[in-house]
Amino acid sequence: MAGSSAPPDKRYSPLLAESVRLVAWPMLRGMYGLRVKGAKHVPREGPVLLAANHTSYLDPVIAAWPLRRPVYFLAMKSLFRNRAFGAFIASLGAIPLDVDRGTDKQAYGSGLRVLEAGHVLCVFPEGGRSFDGRLKPLKPGVLRLARATGAPIIPVRINGAFEAWPRTRRLPRPLGRIKVDYRPAIEPPPQQENGAELNTRLEELTRRLQPVLSDDGRAVDQRRAATPAGAQTGQNPDTRAE
Repeated sequence: MAGSSAPPDKRYSPLLAESVRLVAWPMLRGMYGLRVKGAKHVPREGPVLLAANHTSYLDPVIAAWPLRRPVYFLAMKSLFRNRAFGAFIASLGAIPLDVDRGTDKQAYGSGLRVLEAGHVLCVFPEGGRSFDGRLKPLKPGVLRLARATGAPIIPVRINGAFEAWPRTRRLPRPLGRIKVDYRPAIEPPPQQENGAELNTRLEELTRRLQPVLSDDGRAVDQRRAATPAGAQTGQNPDTRAE
């Protein structure tokens, strides 16, 4: 696998990560007829931010494994409570993120180190898995990482994973159709000293990410952020070729 430098996290094991991918990826493709589109949009070298929608436990591997590059990803801190499981996913590139804190400085710093070392970092700008399969309002952390490092943002749209393994099921359904679509890069905002101008750019990039990531092709109204989870009826993502 192509890489830009030594792993920035000593817990990451390139050999183990590649071995797991080689074994599990064909199984996922066989179970879910997994289709990949647009991988050419992901640069072969240099720092890259993957910004994916998040509806399923499967999303991290679906977003990362089609690429021929090591991919780190931010994962909920609660997944590391079991020390053995936490050590395992850390060896695959997982970085703990405390989603209950407004800004997790430790996770942000780890993400910066990954990007500054020239690697790929996968983030889920919604901040957690959707309850109904629809896109939730995005958080600006991905844009701050892009601004700080100059990494391009690759929107990643995953369709069908919600039906395969939503957060309400303990085990995945054995059959389904999943498609992952890597979209053209969104360039990061340039370095600026003016906070007001930066906020304007962050809002604009957030609006651009919303319709790209939304499964039904429409932007999520930011005013719906306060809508209780599960209050809206989700639609089945379209798994047909575009």
